[in-house]
Amino acid sequence: MSGGGAAPVHRGAFPTGPDEAADLAAQVCRSALAAGSPVVAYLDPDVHDRVASRVPRAATAVFLPQQDLVRATTDQRGVSWVDVAGDGPGR
Repeated sequence: MSGGGAAPVHRGAFPTGPDEAADLAAQVCRSALAAGSPVVAYLDPDVHDRVASRVPRAATAVFLPQQDLVRATTDQRGVSWVDVAGDGPGR
């Protein structure tokens, strides 16, 4: 992909438990941050603290409860990502 801004980073996996899920999620988050992309991750409560402790503290990383993903529309998820990428709501 050429041009401006950073592209989203996606990866699919089927972890065998919370430890493996945290390892995979932390790896994806770190890769996205290193590429200059903001991160909005919807995490299971069993994984949240493990991932948050393995990802560098950054203003461009937001972790939300996994149940929010089920209730969010595609547009709402996009707005969440843009809010993290930009200077806040409305950008």
